[in-house]
Amino acid sequence: MASMIAEKAPGWFTRILMPELVEIKGELKNINTRIDSLDSKIDSVRNELKADISRVDSRVEELDKRLDIVQRPTILEAKQRDLEAKYH
Repeated sequence: MASMIAEKAPGWFTRILMPELVEIKGELKNINTRIDSLDSKIDSVRNELKADISRVDSRVEELDKRLDIVQRPTILEAKQRDLEAKYH
């Protein structure tokens, strides 16, 4: 009986399990392809985000410079008033 099962097992395996395994293998390849595609998209979004952040940093630096130029006269006037009050 055991030898009879052993003889039939390879045929059963080939008819039933092999197609399932081949199908699973194909599905895994598709999943890997999708993952690879998503990795490329994520890299693209990451690069775009870095570029956007760089542009925002540049704008903030520009505004910071402008703010410094605007504040300078105010600071100088306050220092002048302090000096005038101190020596007058």
